[in-house]
Amino acid sequence: MTAANTSRPLLLQLAMAAGAVFGTVGTLVGAWAFVGLLAQDGPLLVDDVSLSKAEFLSVALPLLAVYVMACLTAGAAALALWNDRARSRVLLTALLLEFVIGDSVMLAVMHRTLGASLMSLAAPAASFVLLVALALWYLFRKSSVVQYYAALG
Repeated sequence: MTAANTSRPLLLQLAMAAGAVFGTVGTLVGAWAFVGLLAQDGPLLVDDVSLSKAEFLSVALPLLAVYVMACLTAGAAALALWNDRARSRVLLTALLLEFVIGDSVMLAVMHRTLGASLMSLAAPAASFVLLVALALWYLFRKSSVVQYYAALG
């Protein structure tokens, strides 16, 4: 079986399209947000709380960095899928890892800055773990996807 006679599974086609959009638009929005954050002067008002620029950047920059990395990885994965490259599975797995890191950072920020209890954050974290587990199963255990990547070599 060769890549020429193996069709790309449907969810990988959808991931390719979503990755292309997320990769291009998201990276542009992330870069614009980064420049906008650096250009801000004076205190920033967040939920009626005045924060200095340094305080705000200490919260916003880690989230923004993970977001931009995820956008770039999504774009690279979309390109690899478009060109039928086996490395697309590695890039999609890296994207999942970036989502896990981003989710962890976001939950930590919510706990630290908003005072959200750890129990209130458990449900979103558990649902995210389930989503990641399903995605990993799809990439590494679903027979049509395994056959597709085996055909790519």
